[in-house]
Amino acid sequence: TNPANWAGLYAVDYPSASTEIAIIDNSLSPTFWPTINTGTSVSLYQLTVNSGISLTMAPASSLNVYDNVNFSGGSTSFSPTSTFGYASSSSVQNIQSLTYGNLSISGTAAKILPATLTVTGDYSVSGSSPVIGTNTFIYAGAASQRIAVANYYNLSITGDRGGGTITMGNPPTPGVIDIANSFVV
Repeated sequence: TNPANWAGLYAVDYPSASTEIAIIDNSLSPTFWPTINTGTSVSLYQLTVNSGISLTMAPASSLNVYDNVNFSGGSTSFSPTSTFGYASSSSVQNIQSLTYGNLSISGTAAKILPATLTVTGDYSVSGSSPVIGTNTFIYAGAASQRIAVANYYNLSITGDRGGGTITMGNPPTPGVIDIANSFVV
């Protein structure tokens, strides 16, 4: 993957406005597989990643999308310290069934969780709580991880944290972690 692929020849030309739409496909030759570099923050109105394409988020990078997100067969490689944000305040957002580093849910519009969702970093919710349905939320960190104060249908905590801790809730503020069906550690 080459970071310059995001915006042609210049890696500093990432989309940066919540009004921009990015459709990443393999119709160009050679195939462009965008990487969001370490420390880079990208904002988009809509994001589509088509089949045969990979989107990579490096450590401490962030991507916030304010409307539709669609991964139709494309793959991802998200660093555990990268942050993918669903941030709509106007349109319902369907959270994609991916493995995220940090996952941020914000804005007042409804967010619908997929059947299975995996987070290797932290999960945060500000604004409207997502619709949980009958999904399985998997925390699969390889280091210390915080289990967010939220509602879950099925909650699973997996992975060897190498001596790292699992923190339940948002210390020092107390909160309730509500699990409607099953809890697996």
